[in-house]
Amino acid sequence: MSAETTTTDGSTAETAGSHELLIVGGGVAGLMAATFTARAGIETLVVNDGESVLNRNGHLENVPGFPMGVDPRLFGEMLKSQATHNGAAFQSAQVTDLSGSLDEGFVATAEVGGEPREFHADRVLVASFPDAGFLKDMDVEIRNAGQKQYIDEDHGRTDVEGLYVAGRAAERYHQAVISAGDGAETAIALIHDAEVPFYNDWVIPEGYFTDRG
Repeated sequence: MSAETTTTDGSTAETAGSHELLIVGGGVAGLMAATFTARAGIETLVVNDGESVLNRNGHLENVPGFPMGVDPRLFGEMLKSQATHNGAAFQSAQVTDLSGSLDEGFVATAEVGGEPREFHADRVLVASFPDAGFLKDMDVEIRNAGQKQYIDEDHGRTDVEGLYVAGRAAERYHQAVISAGDGAETAIALIHDAEVPFYNDWVIPEGYFTDRG
């Protein structure tokens, strides 16, 4: 089983259908989480269906590093490029069902070009919104608010070990920078749980800590 994924040069490549991490949702929270997990060495596949709500905005403000604001589509493309640069792969598909556990592994059933396909993963991070119906077979608490569904969590961890949630699906505020921060925080929780050696997101000069007396 294989998946067609986006590579750093924009082309596609065939990758195995079993992954260390499957991220459902390629909006701000999902892309930021992918940036952190991929950089930490966790093999990450982002499955995304359709267009992020980010792209429906005319202009994005209050984003660090952009004093005059930034075009939402450009911002989304930059986030995806950053995640891709760190090693994340991407698949266009709609996840319709999720089953499994941390011990047995998770299986996501998705529609790819009208055909069903299964993706296997050690862990899953949900960053899609507003429909959480694909989690119907998972032992998670979902709160319905009209057409929106929110997943109960604690620092990104759900009641199912190995299953995480970030961004609007975790009932965070809708601002892009908050979604980005929550995606990063949930990714750090996942990295910690996966017992990946600690890493910083900055590069220090050699001897910076050891030569400070």
